[in-house]
Amino acid sequence: MLNKIKNKLILTNTFVLLVILIMVTSFIYVFSSYSFSNTSDNELLNLVYQSKRFSKSNFKSIENDLSYNQELSYFKEKLSNEKCKLIFFNNELKPIFSSGKFKISKNKLGKIATLYFADVNSSHTEVKEQDGRYVFSDYEDSKISYRTCTTLITDNDGNMQLILIAEDNRAENATLNTLLYILALTVIFGVVASLLGGFYTADKALVPIKENMDNQRQFIADASHELRTPIAVIKTNLELIESNEDETVKSQEVWIDYAKSEIKRMDKMVGDLLILSKADLNEIPFNNKEHDIVHLIKEAIEKIEPIAVKREIRVYMACPYNRVKTNIDEDKFTQLLMILLDNAIKYSEDKTQIMITVKVNLSKNNVVIKVKDQGIGMKKDEIEKVFTRFYRIDKARSRRENGSGLGLPIAKWIVENLNGTINIESIEDKGTDVIIALPLISYEETE
Repeated sequence: MLNKIKNKLILTNTFVLLVILIMVTSFIYVFSSYSFSNTSDNELLNLVYQSKRFSKSNFKSIENDLSYNQELSYFKEKLSNEKCKLIFFNNELKPIFSSGKFKISKNKLGKIATLYFADVNSSHTEVKEQDGRYVFSDYEDSKISYRTCTTLITDNDGNMQLILIAEDNRAENATLNTLLYILALTVIFGVVASLLGGFYTADKALVPIKENMDNQRQFIADASHELRTPIAVIKTNLELIESNEDETVKSQEVWIDYAKSEIKRMDKMVGDLLILSKADLNEIPFNNKEHDIVHLIKEAIEKIEPIAVKREIRVYMACPYNRVKTNIDEDKFTQLLMILLDNAIKYSEDKTQIMITVKVNLSKNNVVIKVKDQGIGMKKDEIEKVFTRFYRIDKARSRRENGSGLGLPIAKWIVENLNGTINIESIEDKGTDVIIALPLISYEETE
């Protein structure tokens, strides 16, 4: 199942990255292509404007006249290289003047010039209307590629003439092809990197899911094991009762009490399991409001006292405050206290003491509640494990005391939802301190 999730995650991330890369690279290519085309068109238009001026000079020697005209120096330079060609046509479309070393036949340019008067409908031809009609065309001839601009002018005698400028655009096309090649490699590299990196990041991303699934499997296995024990005890006691058909209910009361005890334990365990399962799904709301915890601690001590008295255990509170207010859910906080006091009694020796202290810490703006017992304590390596579901430091005695190993996990869940912290300090054979810190709202000291 995890492998399917992993593969799906990798493919989804790679597909999203591929779409983004294609969109970005397409934008870069289209923008670059438009930029090159626009720059080329502006340069051709500039040459056309200079050609118009040249036409007004009645085609005087370009070497003699234009060399002294600073405004036409760029025009002269372009025509002197091998990448530009200028040609004038009369009203009969016959060439009357040409200049430039760009090797294109006049017949070919003559055919291109005729497009000026045709209805342009080609992906290679574009018309721009500015101070006149300008027709731009792209062509490839053998290994030569070029872009042309054609427009109509009137000479000094009022005769119509066509000006056609052709300019080599192989460098621009080569640059665009290189850019396209680089962008294609970028997309391919990005996809490969995404796939390779996906295996690593997916493993990292799935760690919490894997841990959760492992915990869930362990939880189910532990729950099944823990429930199997009371069921086996109940079954055994019922079989004993069934085998003694001649005995009275009174005479078999001991077996019935054992069965009832296990039913009670199983009922509590199922209730705790239900709480934890709902807690995992965040289905239990917390109604946190301002409450006085001193009052609630006193009530909890009164509730637990009948159980403590049976073992001559004294439970009391040491608190120098009339009231200490914090933001809590009253029912959940009471449940937390009952869990901690119940655990303290279970793991305490007879005729010992359990003390609850309340101390305000103004530097941290919190109140610290400590439940201190004189029980069997814990080893250092056991302290962190006690918040694991079904973990017990003394399983044999815990079963005797109807323990399930679910109390402290529930206690930790409650404290975390009260925006507090819970820690344990313990010394083996000396006792355990459970320390809870909650945000402080206000307090009033005892006079």
